[in-house]
Amino acid sequence: MTEALVQINDRIAWAARAEGSPEAMFFCECGDCPAEAVRLSLDGHEEIRAREDLIFAPRHDAQRNYPDWASRAWRDVLVRSMIPAAERA
Repeated sequence: MTEALVQINDRIAWAARAEGSPEAMFFCECGDCPAEAVRLSLDGHEEIRAREDLIFAPRHDAQRNYPDWASRAWRDVLVRSMIPAAERA
């Protein structure tokens, strides 16, 4: 799920930047929560991606146990269902 949320958050950033917004609501990428909302500036999003890190809700970054994403099926289902919503955001 983390991998899918990274892709969705990157699309949210792209859409917000295209609209001229300085910030957006992103999803926590910890993989252990139901995609908790995180308000973040687009510059903050860019800084996180530049250091190849993830977006975390408060206190969620302590659980940095990233699972092996061997199965892409769940990611594909999630991306197909959430990207239309992210593009509307």
